Amino acid sequence: MRVLHLIDVWDASYERDQVKLIEYLGRKKDYEFTIITSRHDDGFRRRERCFFEKMDANFWYVKIYRNFSIDFKIPGFHKSIMYAPSAKIFDKYDIVHAYGLGSYSSFVAAFLKKMSSEKKVVMRSDLSKQTYERMLASWKYKEILLYPLKIADGVYAYTEKEKRYLIELGLGSAKIRKIPVGISYVEYERARKRKVERMNDTKRKVVFGYLGRMHYDKGPDRLLYPFARMKSEYSNLEILFSGPLSEEKYGKELLEKLTSMGGKYLGFISNKDKVDFLGDVDVIFVPSRVETGAIVALESMASGCAIVAIDESPMNEYIVDEENGLLVKNEDEIYLKAKHLLENPNEIFRLGKNAQETAKKYDWERIAEMVSEFYKEVWRE
Repeated sequence: MRVLHLIDVWDASYERDQVKLIEYLGRKKDYEFTIITSRHDDGFRRRERCFFEKMDANFWYVKIYRNFSIDFKIPGFHKSIMYAPSAKIFDKYDIVHAYGLGSYSSFVAAFLKKMSSEKKVVMRSDLSKQTYERMLASWKYKEILLYPLKIADGVYAYTEKEKRYLIELGLGSAKIRKIPVGISYVEYERARKRKVERMNDTKRKVVFGYLGRMHYDKGPDRLLYPFARMKSEYSNLEILFSGPLSEEKYGKELLEKLTSMGGKYLGFISNKDKVDFLGDVDVIFVPSRVETGAIVALESMASGCAIVAIDESPMNEYIVDEENGLLVKNEDEIYLKAKHLLENPNEIFRLGKNAQETAKKYDWERIAEMVSEFYKEVWRE
């Protein structure tokens, strides 16, 4: 099956999401993949073509076309990436797969579908609660963003809630499938082993962690009050933050407050170091205001971390409160649940073990097969 992937940003150093999907399916003999994308990296920074050459060479079994690209912002919309379409988009493909609601790639895919109704187009939604609410409030905004999805032959959403959002916005339910985000469960074996070693160290401190972008949408500021309060009450607590400074002013203010309470910021870490980080952290906090896939939550669960997460989708689709993690509504609840874990370390171990079992359900081997079946289903229609 020949599949064209249209992706605004495809940065192979970001070892997650569509990169993993293409890695798992692209090696199969029954697939021939072509990627058309931009020269922007995962941080939305424009790079020269040579920046990507070494990483792209690892995907020798995939044809990758990186064309000239620019970033721009239309008032009222998120920052976007636009790349010069390659003539390769007009080649014969069995499936055209575009990623992201409102993305430039989604409109290119819609254009190809309008040019030839025989083309089969699949799109990933990536619809957050906040975007859904804005689409409900603005007819024009809704129609613009929803147009490519209406043109597509098939659309997939990460969660049941996202699927319901799409139906409520007017997308036909027959074309929507739920396909969750995937993780590579085996990659976190080292983290799981480190957890066991740490549990046998009776003198160790309990480590609370945050892993993700220093950005308002990800909500790390929600942790400052409960963490500062706990640091003043308990001497056996260590706090670690890691992730890129996506919003410079916000991030700097956040980290000043973090360090003033005795917390540590480790900066951006590689995928290898991320596994070690998760192996050294007992409890990971996911305080996001905006999420679609919440990959960090699943990666942390696969590592055997206890999870404390905001009670919103998709976190509450992964976590059953007090069974494989803890769900919270606000900063006061973050403090109370964190305090409970600090005073009951056996609960950290229990929740982490249960979280590992949950994470197995989201392994890329399984998720990639779900995407593959969706391709075949759309192609046969």
